[in-house]
Amino acid sequence: MPWTAAYIDTIGEPTADLRSNVAAEARAKIVYERLIQRDDDPGVKDALAFLMTREAAHQLSFEKALQSIRNNYPPGKLPPLASTLTPTTICLKVEKYAAAGTVTSTSIMSRIHSRA
Repeated sequence: MPWTAAYIDTIGEPTADLRSNVAAEARAKIVYERLIQRDDDPGVKDALAFLMTREAAHQLSFEKALQSIRNNYPPGKLPPLASTLTPTTICLKVEKYAAAGTVTSTSIMSRIHSRA
């Protein structure tokens, strides 16, 4: 089977893709650690240890690539955004769409008002 671009798993945002790759490598490393603990065969343990080491190396490479991207905010360290969404502004938007005929259900507004 020839290689195609379908093998590439990306969402198009480099930092998100790299974070996903770091997490995937960490999960794979955990799987290898568990398999090593369950197996008694020294040859299998050596092979799994080799694969686990590769996963750790890949994880470090992805982390370094992620750190090299400028304006890359670590998770939980994003600057705060001024939110304009409040129950009132949401209701005003729903009323605007309802007036335009885009939204006909009043149940959306009642659900929003009940949460306020």
